[in-house]
Amino acid sequence: MRYSSYKIGILEIDIQHSNIDYLLTELAKDGLEKEVSEDKFELLRNALVHHFDFEENWSQTNNKNIDADHLKSHKKLLEKLNELHNQFKKNELNMCEISLTMKMELLKHVQNHDMRMKA
Repeated sequence: MRYSSYKIGILEIDIQHSNIDYLLTELAKDGLEKEVSEDKFELLRNALVHHFDFEENWSQTNNKNIDADHLKSHKKLLEKLNELHNQFKKNELNMCEISLTMKMELLKHVQNHDMRMKA
C-alpha cells in the first residue's frame, strides 16, 4: 500500500495514516522472532487506538460530524485486529497475513469514512 492511498488532506490524520501503514509494513517483514512480532503488533494496536481517539476528538473540535457508521467501523477494525491476533497465537495466521488483511481493511475504512471528514 502506498501512503497516498490513505491520504485525505488533513495533515495530522494523514501523518497518522502514514505511520500506521509503516507499522503494518514492519509487521509483515519475514523472519521476525515471535517476541519481536508481538512487540510490533502492540505498537500497531496502540497506534490504531490513539488514531481513532484522535480522529473522533478532531472531528468534534473542527465541527466535522463522524456518523454512527464511522464510529462502528473503528470498533469493528479493532475487533478484527484482535481476531487476527488470536488466529496468530493459534498459528493459523502469520504476521504478514495480518498486515495485508489490515491494510485492505484500513484502506476501505479511509475510502468509505475518513474521506467524508474533509468535506
